[in-house]
Amino acid sequence: MRKSLWVSGAALTATALSLSVSTASAAPPPEAKACASTQAIQSVQAQSKASVKKAIRDVFEKSFETQAINVAICESNLNPKAFKKTRYTSYYGIFQISIGDWRKWSKKGEDKFNAKDNAKVAHRIVKNEKNKLKFRTWGACAYWPHKVNCNPVICP
Repeated sequence: MRKSLWVSGAALTATALSLSVSTASAAPPPEAKACASTQAIQSVQAQSKASVKKAIRDVFEKSFETQAINVAICESNLNPKAFKKTRYTSYYGIFQISIGDWRKWSKKGEDKFNAKDNAKVAHRIVKNEKNKLKFRTWGACAYWPHKVNCNPVICP
């Protein structure tokens, strides 16, 4: 006995229906897999950036939060592993703190590449700036971030 299914005024036999079901369960094309991988990576990065923003908010006073986050975005794109080496010094973490400032302002056990530790050191620097213009250490990134193009390297 042959069973039929009526769809949009046309009869589909069980054979045609099973053919369409088996085709639908075939493996997705490689482009779909690559897209899914990219979306998964972007999702993890978004979560990571959210946790970095939270670390900054936990350290800085409410009046400085937005500017601190903008500086970190400009300096490192909120990447805790950002690193930049110049002829004269190296810069580390989300705030790209120079090695000299790190030695001066960090406390024992703090890690340059830990977002919260990096934010704590940046906060100490900001709190000790005598000028009313806080964040002056970061210059253009503090006041004109849209005009600055920083390109940190990611540490292995």
